[in-house]
Amino acid sequence: DIPKFCYFAKAALAALNYLNWTPDVVHCHDWQAALVPLYLRTCFQDTDVGRAISILTIHNLKFQGIYDRKKIQYWSGLPDYVFNKDCMIQNWLDANMLKGGIAYSNKVTTVSNTYAWEIQTEEYGEGLAEHLRYHNNKILGIVNGIDTDIWNPATDKLLAADYDEKSAIKNKKINKKALQESLGLDVDEHKMVIGLISRLTNQKGLD
Repeated sequence: DIPKFCYFAKAALAALNYLNWTPDVVHCHDWQAALVPLYLRTCFQDTDVGRAISILTIHNLKFQGIYDRKKIQYWSGLPDYVFNKDCMIQNWLDANMLKGGIAYSNKVTTVSNTYAWEIQTEEYGEGLAEHLRYHNNKILGIVNGIDTDIWNPATDKLLAADYDEKSAIKNKKINKKALQESLGLDVDEHKMVIGLISRLTNQKGLD
């Protein structure tokens, strides 16, 4: 995956220049897009897209995109000077894509204020606590959530039957039946249906 995302981050910025569209802000998520802030300030610094600022959101610090330094430098084409202990280098031999993104982004956000603090501790810092504490002036927690006006089951036209607190039990049965039919499941109101939006990992309790 690492060469794939080295290419993807560079291709996304190259595409913006090709389309002649310059964003004010480029918002990146996790290690897979963490090279974007570095590319903006190195390979793309003299292009139109190089004027954009970058925000890196960390959803899960456990995954960082760590691999052999020489191979990441080969795949990314990033200059020598970003491969130092304050930016990309980890354990002298490896490069850490997320660590580099943290160093070069304008802001780092997490999915809550609590997580923004936790990742700066040794217990939850996954080896990056010291690096994150150094950059703590640009770390900000923004609580994950939904727009309750848009995602309102009482007005959502994508549901087979709208419902509120008074009609939930009756109308959710209609929605369950419609879901079973659309997915080719047995249409049976006594069978349990569970919807889970999550990664398949023991971090989410799925072990």
